[in-house]
Amino acid sequence: MLAHRVMIVVSAAVIVSATGGSCERPIPSPQRHWVAQNDARVFEIPARGAAVWSDQDLRITFDHVVRDSRCPAGAECPWAGNALVELSAAPGGRFRLRIGPAGGAADTSRTVVDRAGFRYQAVVLAPLAAVGVEPVDPESYVVTLEVVKLPGDQPGETTSREIARPQASKRAL
Repeated sequence: MLAHRVMIVVSAAVIVSATGGSCERPIPSPQRHWVAQNDARVFEIPARGAAVWSDQDLRITFDHVVRDSRCPAGAECPWAGNALVELSAAPGGRFRLRIGPAGGAADTSRTVVDRAGFRYQAVVLAPLAAVGVEPVDPESYVVTLEVVKLPGDQPGETTSREIARPQASKRAL
């Protein structure tokens, strides 16, 4: 089920990248038992593009990629790296989300941001650089973003947290 969902999200990101548009669609099956399907959306937003969740009066803009240190496809790297994207939401203001090279549920380096009653999480950032190919054009990026309307009215709440990140082991000296 998860592999199927990731394939759908990646396929949608490629299609949106090719057409230059943005897309709003309901999440096929909620990942969390407390989220009703109408309270969550997945958006594929091209660089400098925007998406609107009209029945929630929410507009999200993908401002730019702050940095992309993900290991290129075809390379062997000692560290998988991550990317940092900057977004703007109205309501909610500017914020940054981190995403690892793999994306999806297995990504332990991504962040989650709660702003003005919504939870934001980057799922995929495409394209991934490749060995022997020109660097990624900053205008060609597409972020796939999961947005969840949080229960209750939380207009002023702003938090940021990392998804379960592995703890570094302490070495004896």
